[in-house]
Amino acid sequence: MKRSYIAFGAASLTVLAVGITAAVLLGGKGGQSSVPDFVMPQESSAFSTAEPPTATTDDTPAETSAVIPASTAATTSSAAIESTTSVCENTTAAQSTSSGQPGSITPGETSSAATSARTSTAGSSAVTSVSYHTAAETSTSGSGTSSVQPEEIPDNILVTSGDPLHQIVFEFGSDIVEFSGVYSGATVTELRLYRPTIYSRDLTVSGSSFRGSLNISGLEQGYYIIMVRLDNGAVMYYVFLITDQGAVPVPEDSLPTASNLAFADAPMELAGEGVLHQITVSDDPKTAKDILSEIKDLSDQICAGITDDYQKARALCEWVSQNLYYDKDAAAGGVTEEEITLEFVLKNHRSVCFGWSNLYAALCQAQGITCYNASGSVVTGSRCFPQTKISDERSHSWNLVKIGDRLIWVDTVWNSSNTYDRGNYFKSSYDMEYFDIDNTILSCDHRVARLEHRDYFGI
Repeated sequence: MKRSYIAFGAASLTVLAVGITAAVLLGGKGGQSSVPDFVMPQESSAFSTAEPPTATTDDTPAETSAVIPASTAATTSSAAIESTTSVCENTTAAQSTSSGQPGSITPGETSSAATSARTSTAGSSAVTSVSYHTAAETSTSGSGTSSVQPEEIPDNILVTSGDPLHQIVFEFGSDIVEFSGVYSGATVTELRLYRPTIYSRDLTVSGSSFRGSLNISGLEQGYYIIMVRLDNGAVMYYVFLITDQGAVPVPEDSLPTASNLAFADAPMELAGEGVLHQITVSDDPKTAKDILSEIKDLSDQICAGITDDYQKARALCEWVSQNLYYDKDAAAGGVTEEEITLEFVLKNHRSVCFGWSNLYAALCQAQGITCYNASGSVVTGSRCFPQTKISDERSHSWNLVKIGDRLIWVDTVWNSSNTYDRGNYFKSSYDMEYFDIDNTILSCDHRVARLEHRDYFGI
């Protein structure tokens, strides 16, 4: 679950929590107790209806290698599922008054990163040549892939995504962070630093494109958060580091950047009986066949009129983030195996992260798109791993899509703010930050421990 109230302090959160609780007890004001209808693409002004902009970067996958331990586990154990309690939420710095505060951690040796070159991995791929001052100057094809060739870019440049419909290029300097980008389907209304609050006074928006800068002069060394707010209420967050040589993206060598991608070299294949159990807890093949038929019909409706696999994967991500609800009741009370099955999610439109990734993978595979289920740990509060301890990490599940040679990270849960709480469904905002997100940015707070392929339609 994502959030849109990062600016509240602890006292405000307490008042807000009491208000929400009272509203729920009085009949769920702002929510509904019945299962919401699925919203199909033609029924909404969703991001997928926007025309691709005329510029972006494209990516060529990075080469990785690793030895992955083999596993023949049939399914996720109840104990493992129960350990996901309250862990799938994209809890922001607002939910913990100290979690996102910068400046208290010494960067150490990381400052040398500012002078070296790196290969960016936007969308789990090597970044291509771009105009570092604007994402709107690189030609693209209608399929969402660009004709430009990959090249190394300086360490002070960060490209947030490989998606031509939403992408920001940050250029970090000693006193200034310049940015430019595109966001289709919603308008960027604010870009600022969080704690201390520093606004981009020169934010310029033209259609889906935007640009501006942040003055960061005088800030102490440490970690800081850039907030990007959309007019639909959604907020996206990016962590960066100020060193004694200026501002830089969080250095890759302090993150599980390479190891996360390495799992794609040898994903585990879940046994047929394990896949069956992810579809229905009854383990009945006839029931599973009926559920998969429903999945195929639903996937075809979402992807109607789309011929490109990349755009299909994007449309499916958007649909899941818009239509599912993060089940806070299950997370608090202990998640059962049934509550993450396709059968349960389709019927109730809610689950924890393992159910969301389960559904997204099945919807993709219904279109013939290879999609893996990633599981591992995350840190919340818009923090990165170098800011936290192992004890801060929580279990989580997300996805990795493979289209040709491209590897595309997808976290449908962290795109969404929809919740199911105290028996009520609460509709909120969503964005596309975690579709085709840059591998380094994902690796700031996502650590893969297992990458699993489920042959849903082969059982």
